Amino acid sequence: MTEEQAFYENQILGLQDEVERLRKLVKRQGPPDEPIFILRAQDMMAPALVQLWISINPQISVEKRMEAQEILEAMRKWKFKKLAD
Repeated sequence: MTEEQAFYENQILGLQDEVERLRKLVKRQGPPDEPIFILRAQDMMAPALVQLWISINPQISVEKRMEAQEILEAMRKWKFKKLAD
């Protein structure tokens, strides 16, 4: 397995874990048929949208703000960027 293949395999496994975590979160916090919108780090606009979300929601808890900031930083560091599909 090449280094690039290993990278993608790790990304896929991580994404599968994240999808499962999101499914559990949605089931726990809202109705199962509630629409949700997911931004991916590869989307060039995602970091700007997360930053906007943080800035227009001053009432969010410190914990949620820190989590969003961590996601924002990880999105900014993401190697592969493209326009949304």
